[in-house]
Amino acid sequence: MKRVLIDLYKAKLPYSGLGQFSLHLADHLQKHPNSGFEFHFLFPTFEPQLIPSKRQFHKADWKRRHLPSFGTSFDLWHSLHQFPSHNPPPSTPQILTIHDLNFLVEKSERKAYKYLDRLQKNVNKASILTTISQFTKEEIIKHLELGDKKIHVIYNGIPRIDQVEKTPPKGIDKSPFLFTLGILSAKKNFHTLLPMMQQMPTLKLFIAGDHQTSYGTELKKKISSLGLEKQVVLLGKVSEQEKQWLYSECVAFVFPSIAEGFGMPIIEAMQAGKLVVCSDYSALPEIGGSVARYFRSFDPINMSKTVQNEIDVFNNNKIERVLEAQAYAQKFSWTQCSKAYIELYKEILNVS
Repeated sequence: MKRVLIDLYKAKLPYSGLGQFSLHLADHLQKHPNSGFEFHFLFPTFEPQLIPSKRQFHKADWKRRHLPSFGTSFDLWHSLHQFPSHNPPPSTPQILTIHDLNFLVEKSERKAYKYLDRLQKNVNKASILTTISQFTKEEIIKHLELGDKKIHVIYNGIPRIDQVEKTPPKGIDKSPFLFTLGILSAKKNFHTLLPMMQQMPTLKLFIAGDHQTSYGTELKKKISSLGLEKQVVLLGKVSEQEKQWLYSECVAFVFPSIAEGFGMPIIEAMQAGKLVVCSDYSALPEIGGSVARYFRSFDPINMSKTVQNEIDVFNNNKIERVLEAQAYAQKFSWTQCSKAYIELYKEILNVS
């Protein structure tokens, strides 16, 4: 039986996108009992409930970081993040999963070059590459030297939310509202929603996510300067139960982000049968397909007209549109995602 090490170091941030990707993939890889692989997991210093037994748990410590040959050998090493903190011995084949090149948008030109150089070194060491969207694959080909290395596109799975208990966040009234979420950083482009909301006085906007950031501070100032304190609410971090309530009760989910390697929230919203209106940047048109609707500009009047028009159309065909969104979201399952990775492991290790 082949031994595969899954590097879950980013699970140290379990509620981030990378943390969720790591934990869900690890969980579902173990649900293929006849895969022919023995999976081992490299975790940070804490031990999540995911770990099925001590035998499969490997602590990410200084020895494994600075002495790659230390400890147990593996037939294959899968790094679930493009900037891994730990690397395999040179003789062990490595899969490197690249989620996005968002740093090209987020960072200054100087910093972006440093990130790109660092990523190129990681690509050089890897045996094979995977990524989470065709858009990101094209970005990788455009900005990195790959030689003869293959890139496989494997879409993320999205956890099913229909079994999650729903709890409203504290202090929310019964006013109709739009919803969006994400760590408050400039790439999320949430500031474009504020002047849009001035054009839509009958709706509130709830923004969930960590706002203890410099961009969060800017948003708070902008909300105050526009007099939107009662209409736009920064909820901060929300629980899974609160998040699912917000998805299920919102009039529409709006997502103006300009840098996404995948865009998990838009599929989560579709699982709840919701109208999604998002930007047409990066991977979002690929992932949202014909089911999502798109902002064609960030002019506040055009944005408000787009959202209101799409709400009206959605409500005029509500049953059909709800079912369409839910059916589309089911294509992004962790069962299919984990199965695709197992097939790739088999291909690399020549396992039938």
